[in-house]
Amino acid sequence: MVNDKIGVYVCHCGGNISDVVDVYKVVKAVQNFPNVAVAREFMFMCSDQGQQMIEEDIKQLGLNGVVVASCSPHLHEATFRKAVARAGLNPFLFEHINIREHSAWAHKHDPEGATEKAIRLVRSGIAKVSKAKALESIRVDMPPQILIIGAGIAGIRSALDLAKLGIEVHLVEQQPFVGGRVAQGYGAYPSGRLGSELIDELVEELKKEKSNIHLYTNAEVVSIEGFIGNFEVEIQLNPRFVVSKCDKF
Repeated sequence: MVNDKIGVYVCHCGGNISDVVDVYKVVKAVQNFPNVAVAREFMFMCSDQGQQMIEEDIKQLGLNGVVVASCSPHLHEATFRKAVARAGLNPFLFEHINIREHSAWAHKHDPEGATEKAIRLVRSGIAKVSKAKALESIRVDMPPQILIIGAGIAGIRSALDLAKLGIEVHLVEQQPFVGGRVAQGYGAYPSGRLGSELIDELVEELKKEKSNIHLYTNAEVVSIEGFIGNFEVEIQLNPRFVVSKCDKF
């Protein structure tokens, strides 16, 4: 099934985008693109007025997909997903295109090139939404466990801090000893203390937190599968020594 009524909304971002990218040219370039029902521009798409524009178009035009070209999705992807959901559209039929960082800011000395890139990015978003499917959010129980790869001074310190918060930590070190480069170093700045002394102190702290910290030395991570909150990790423990016996002839 193809989503054939897609709304495209291009943001000026108060000039952050439109000072470089020709927003009107972007709208004109995509308004007749396959499956596009409406294409508009607005000064601040993230504003209440901008969101209301999207919601009204979804209801009045029967849109089954939305593309917003604006700033970083880290800032407003959730904002627009909520807006389309309020209008009755599945939030996963929305695509956020970043033309501020990826076009305007990245190519501020080349407005023509930045505009052409913005057009291509928006078209790719339209193509993606045209084949998108409605999804539902799922809730996954997340056990409070964390994997730290590398038992240098940073890895050990992180493991200790997390363990004190009641989080179970799996600390994996490829070498048969912990401490990394610091353990092999000389005077540490600014105290001048030996690195080995600093590591010895941390190791003593590790022993006190052994109920929450599982240390694997001479080991390596073989595979990591899954997703945030539900990873499955395979750790390979390498042999610490090899006994070789030769028969006499």
